[in-house]
Amino acid sequence: MEKNRETSTDEYDPIKFRPHGRVNFKRDEQILVCDAIGPFNMELIDAIAHVEISLLRELINDGRWAGVVIINESALASQETLHSFGEYIRYFVDNNLGPCATALVIDDNKVIGAKLMAPLIQQKYIDAGIKIEVFGNFNDAKTWALTQL
Repeated sequence: MEKNRETSTDEYDPIKFRPHGRVNFKRDEQILVCDAIGPFNMELIDAIAHVEISLLRELINDGRWAGVVIINESALASQETLHSFGEYIRYFVDNNLGPCATALVIDDNKVIGAKLMAPLIQQKYIDAGIKIEVFGNFNDAKTWALTQL
């Protein structure tokens, strides 16, 4: 399998509404980097589910993996969207597709709603049984994620 593959929710063609937000996925060996631009809506969760699954299967086939989720511009999402996101990550954990850990990168000074949303997003990972830490920059997050492998 290709160890440095990329894909994006922009590749998803919805039936009704385009997603608000975007997530670009990049596999870097056994790290899945999810570079997200918000704000986010329910349609984005559907797009993530359709696009990310093939990368998750590849990662699992190659062993333990960790995630780095970077949130840019806005972290805002409705309660309904957060709930759906929580169900989604619980689904892939329950189906043995989940990461050993996830590093969340969210800069309080650059991301709208970071202080409000970071703990809510973090709680969704905790509820799904995924170890998570929050970082202000990518380098620290990736270093930590690599130590979790």
